[in-house]
Amino acid sequence: MSCDPMQVMVSLKDRAGTLLDELMMTRESSLYAIEAAIKVNDVGAFVMTLPPTYNPAYLQRDNRVEIRYSMEGERAQLFGERYFLIRSVEWQQDTGGAIEVRGVCLNDLLTRRIIAAYSGSTFSKKSGAADDVMKALVRENCTAAAHDYNGAAAIRAFDNFAVQADTGLGAPIDKTYAHSRLLEKLAETASASALAGTFIAFDVVYVESTGVREFRTYAGKRGVDRRHPSGTNPVVLSAKRGNLGGIRDKMDYSNAFDFVYCGGQGEEDNRVIKTSPSPAPAWLTADARVERFIDARQSSDPLQVQTEADARLQEGRATRTVTANIIEAPGTRFGRDFGFGDVVTVESRGEQFDARVDAVKLSVKGGRYDISCALRAERTLDGWDSWTV
Repeated sequence: MSCDPMQVMVSLKDRAGTLLDELMMTRESSLYAIEAAIKVNDVGAFVMTLPPTYNPAYLQRDNRVEIRYSMEGERAQLFGERYFLIRSVEWQQDTGGAIEVRGVCLNDLLTRRIIAAYSGSTFSKKSGAADDVMKALVRENCTAAAHDYNGAAAIRAFDNFAVQADTGLGAPIDKTYAHSRLLEKLAETASASALAGTFIAFDVVYVESTGVREFRTYAGKRGVDRRHPSGTNPVVLSAKRGNLGGIRDKMDYSNAFDFVYCGGQGEEDNRVIKTSPSPAPAWLTADARVERFIDARQSSDPLQVQTEADARLQEGRATRTVTANIIEAPGTRFGRDFGFGDVVTVESRGEQFDARVDAVKLSVKGGRYDISCALRAERTLDGWDSWTV
């Protein structure tokens, strides 16, 4: 999606947020380039190319890279409601030389903490709405309320970091979390909620007015409902309308499974074992049945083990996945007509369904920029027939 009137500016700041330099990327020479990508419930990343004479003092570990874009005199917007953190700098001596800077978005903070709790403790055993469970995990490992194996551990708190208030909008969750990377368990919990019928997104966003990084969750959608006909300023996309390309519509049974055995605590025949079978379609034979064993030894509660078995069975459902790229056209301009995480309407193969703007990539090189946006819609097969976004 190429939009020549847009301007893209990069601000480099130190770890405290003090401005070091500003680069108007759409006006710089080919020695300057940047590509940044963000994706729902994942860690975004960037790579930036600078001339070899650029001041290395500005490129320190975890210095901030803020990317803003504006269209035709409109107020500049912070890309993805976040800034990025420098994680590597490489001086390249070939082809005239260059500096390549790489980094990650604020969601990377969630990879820097583990769930430092013993199995069975109040800090590992969680139940409630999925979004509230996720916020509790973040509060207890990233804020002044943090604990670890030895008790209170405020030293684990990030500076200028907050957690959004509970909203109780996710699907019910009953799980034990212990000795795990925080981001992985947040993604796992969001996925479990989606499979149970309520999509949950999460992000660490930068609140510019206060300077706070805030962990937030979103129920149903990460952005705005732009579905036809009931959404806000509906957006309808199709190849026929000229605003959708690269369509891939895939039926996938390769990783499907139909029966789960789940093992909790205990040894041999004293181990807690629960099962979860899928609704058996008429065509399912003994040959077609695919089994999986799930290790949930962190759980002694049979109900928790059963919940884990049911949740993991959902992961084994065969799927139909539609992915596509949005093409700029009147009424489909990123940042004006739709944004990251919005839900839009797609027409494909004679069907109309909802899809999520799941990922966005912005790139600038030689003064020209491009924005590509990826859509995703997923439908389960073999007994489940509703589209989820």
